[in-house]
Amino acid sequence: SPTYNFACVIDDSLMQISHVLRGEDGINNTPRQLLIYQALGFEIPQFVHLPFLLGPDRKKLSKRHGATNVLYYRDEGILPDAMFNYLALLGWNPGEGDTQEIFSREELKTKFTLERVNKAAAIFDVEKLAHINTEHLKAMPLEQFIELVKPQLPPFELDDYARTAIEAARERVRTNVTWEETVGDDGKTQRLAHFDTDFGRAANYFFTDDYGMDEAGAAKHLTDVSRPRLQQFATRLEALSEWTVESIEGALRGLAEELGIKPAELIHPARMAVSGRTVGPSIFHLLEILGRERVLHRLNRI
Repeated sequence: SPTYNFACVIDDSLMQISHVLRGEDGINNTPRQLLIYQALGFEIPQFVHLPFLLGPDRKKLSKRHGATNVLYYRDEGILPDAMFNYLALLGWNPGEGDTQEIFSREELKTKFTLERVNKAAAIFDVEKLAHINTEHLKAMPLEQFIELVKPQLPPFELDDYARTAIEAARERVRTNVTWEETVGDDGKTQRLAHFDTDFGRAANYFFTDDYGMDEAGAAKHLTDVSRPRLQQFATRLEALSEWTVESIEGALRGLAEELGIKPAELIHPARMAVSGRTVGPSIFHLLEILGRERVLHRLNRI
């Protein structure tokens, strides 16, 4: 409307706005506003029109595609730096041949230029956001990461063991996405993304013997065949003169060779026995970190 365009020019000029960045839907207003700037003798700012953000169905982003309030993502565990990083990549790239996706704020201050903003609309992809969140979790200073995940873990003393354990487990941290579908008052389906970075489930075995078992993994790997092998493995470990990655690996591979089986047929049952998980840090590093006493107790218990 005429009053909008007139007031917009007056307002921006009085505030000494130097750059106007807005959505592409503002392009139609720009020629009218330029005429008003000229008529009033005001200095004309730089105008930049940015592409829309679209949902997965390539329609303009709205509440039907998930939360549009940034505080929702904060409450779901998305890190501020990860969101900052992801938003910069929507409609922008660092340049031809540059495949970098993970940026710190300082890097973006240096690399971001309006000239690299695309004309095409950008798709808001929550899976990509989750991936970027994962990478920022892995890059976070260890002490900061520990404070973040401490509420998810059993009580522990922050000593060298805890730091080493959390650092090792962090390599496997993941931000997973699940979807909740609801039907709104208008009868249309809304999809809301939920983000899960529950580190506790992936690392609680470092701090408690009551860590539970992955049921499918236990059924596959803790069998009548594997249990006697684990007992033999425990005996070998107990006899080691030193507790190192190299000596542990030597004991496992040596036993596997004597039994005429692949090392994996000992590795997977051993991992299940000491952690209750099918994935995690390298089994040899895992056993070294857990320590001889804790490992032997868990193997013998199985």
